[in-house]
Amino acid sequence: MTSVVETQAQQEDTVESGPPFAWVGVGAIAAVSAVMLFVSLGRYGFFGDELYFVAAGRRLGFGYADQGPLLPAIARLMDLIAPGSLAALRIPAALATVVAVLISAQIARELGGSRTAQALTATAYATSPFLLVQGTQLATNWSRRSICR
Repeated sequence: MTSVVETQAQQEDTVESGPPFAWVGVGAIAAVSAVMLFVSLGRYGFFGDELYFVAAGRRLGFGYADQGPLLPAIARLMDLIAPGSLAALRIPAALATVVAVLISAQIARELGGSRTAQALTATAYATSPFLLVQGTQLATNWSRRSICR
């Protein structure tokens, strides 16, 4: 019968001996995604809810009937940094999307995926139509919209 310490040591060895993270491939995919998102941030005008978030951010509260206080606070911060800038308002959404590309590759790694599998996972996320919606609009209902369509 193995002790708890031996079991933990075996688990740590297993985690550390997993496939290495594909920094070059996944990093390149994340960088291309970031460039594409940042190029398109100022296009197509304000999404209706984005104007609401800016207005709610000017009257910050602990919560709203339809959302928590975080998104209006982010909209307020971006409006203070660059008043009236559509591109600046959407920067947090673009950054979160690029981070999601990296996280998707990390999940593939955690599941035992090779560097190729990690790069394919990042590519699949980065080329999905969902990326364009998620990364170019400041919105709260991203997941609900993707499920309903």
